[in-house]
Amino acid sequence: MNFQQVEQQLKRHNLEVFTTQEFINILGIRRDVAAVKLTRYKQAGYLISPRRSVYYLANEVEDKYKIANKIYSPSYVSLDSALSKYDLIPETVYTITSVTTKATREFTDDQTVYRYYRIKKEAFTGYHKEGDTLWADPEKAVVDYLYFVAQGKRELNDRLHIKKIDKSKVLSYAKCFNDKRLNTLIAHVFK
Repeated sequence: MNFQQVEQQLKRHNLEVFTTQEFINILGIRRDVAAVKLTRYKQAGYLISPRRSVYYLANEVEDKYKIANKIYSPSYVSLDSALSKYDLIPETVYTITSVTTKATREFTDDQTVYRYYRIKKEAFTGYHKEGDTLWADPEKAVVDYLYFVAQGKRELNDRLHIKKIDKSKVLSYAKCFNDKRLNTLIAHVFK
């Protein structure tokens, strides 16, 4: 089976971004055969692998956020990426930022940096699905961001636009973190 046939199979199953196990399942091949094929396809430039066992079709995936959700799961796009998407900060963001319940990590491919920040499981809420991507709700993106500012891991962006944010939702999401520093910062930012 040549790469074009493999590519058609992957697309037929809506797997422009896939794991090694999904590749094995779709093609019905052994793990050692899959490893050889994936290595060859990657070396030929047909596939890109931002993380071990996660691949995507080169020149096929335009939505890098879809890749972000697949690389490190569970996760949803939040923080700077979501704040920029919702026009809550004026900056253009090039690193894709997400939150996860796993350890803080960073992955890169030839074009993009994917950064994941750890939050507690109780705070892993407040997201929705758009297409194939999980996104933080605007209020949750603000709370996630302020949480890391309160922890001293991020600097407060003085150009954060919070006028169109529902403060009651912010307070509700903040309760999930159960963090006094976060509550103090929210009171300061929303005064």
